[in-house]
Amino acid sequence: MNETLKTHGHRTSKQRLQRVNELLDDVGIHNKKQILKSYPHQLTPGILQRIMIAAAISCDPLLLIADEPTTSLDLSDQIQIMDMLSQLVDDRNMSLILISHDFNLLSEKTDQLTLMYCGQVIESGPTKELINSPKHPYTEALLASVPSRWDVEHKQPVPTLKGSTPSLFHLPVGCYLGPRCPNASAKCVKPPPLTRSTIHHVRCHFPIDSDEKIIRPSVTAS
Repeated sequence: MNETLKTHGHRTSKQRLQRVNELLDDVGIHNKKQILKSYPHQLTPGILQRIMIAAAISCDPLLLIADEPTTSLDLSDQIQIMDMLSQLVDDRNMSLILISHDFNLLSEKTDQLTLMYCGQVIESGPTKELINSPKHPYTEALLASVPSRWDVEHKQPVPTLKGSTPSLFHLPVGCYLGPRCPNASAKCVKPPPLTRSTIHHVRCHFPIDSDEKIIRPSVTAS
């Protein structure tokens, strides 16, 4: 944090120390003297994550990108970190891009949701609409993988797409999901465009219609 502040114009050590203390307060760290004298290996994962966030906001960004901010944290720390990020966004009038595989977290903490497959945007729209009415088969497969949505008998295989994610060096021809998609046809050998509506965008030749019965992903034992 000291190095970051020094690089960005806080010239004196007194200025930097004052700013560091302010930032630690902002992220909910109150035993600052002890923290500042500690090595990273002497601190908990939750405290380390708070310090990383303090460093990230030290220059008052308009946009904060949080890539899996709760990974490797216990449930209590996860809740506290996300509540703290929400508070920082409100207090600083700051935007937040949250990158995560946790649908429950995304559904609670985001307004807009964008899904990617093999580095390509496949669906984007308001979070509630996208989760309640997915239009891309991969989005539906991801939602079907959430345990709270499982509708299978005890000890039976859970829903999953066949195959595995391809290497970015050997991507399929046309639609990247084609070899794994339950709805694929000959048309899918051509790359699908990103079809844009007013608020909901999807990249698929056969997007799921809200009036149609959604085709569930193939069930396999893997």
